Amino acid sequence: MTIVELCGSQLEQHVERLFAAERLKAVVAGKKYAIAPYNDDQFPVHCELLFPHYKRMMVAALSARKKFRETGPSWAPELPLASSDYEKMICSKDSRIALVGFFENSLACANWGSHPLFFVYASGVMACEHTPEHIRNDFQLRKEFSPCASFFSGIGQAPCVVGLR
Repeated sequence: MTIVELCGSQLEQHVERLFAAERLKAVVAGKKYAIAPYNDDQFPVHCELLFPHYKRMMVAALSARKKFRETGPSWAPELPLASSDYEKMICSKDSRIALVGFFENSLACANWGSHPLFFVYASGVMACEHTPEHIRNDFQLRKEFSPCASFFSGIGQAPCVVGLR
């Protein structure tokens, strides 16, 4: 069974097991921090009050990845969950890859919660003056995602939301 096939409590149990294993491995090695599964962030092994938060964020991130796979463009790579991965994507010379990286960054900033679908987000990014020129002026992207600033309405500071500036 793949992570995409897991749902609800199964996904939560899967994440729980992974966190417990990483925590145990770090404790046995005498480390103060463990590496979170999937996103490679560090978390303190002795701060149990934060464990539910880390686990919720991971479940939300994995759910967002699944939703992106179902609703994102067919040409898109898998949504990265580690900041180092989406930072590489953002720096890509391939405008499509960079756009997916910016989308993931925006999702992460929204704590993997309420966020527009990729197509709505991409149309907003194409209309944003802070979007890097190689993305904003990409003919294929403009054709696929007509610039529409409505994504930013009511949000406030657009560049902070999309990870641009």
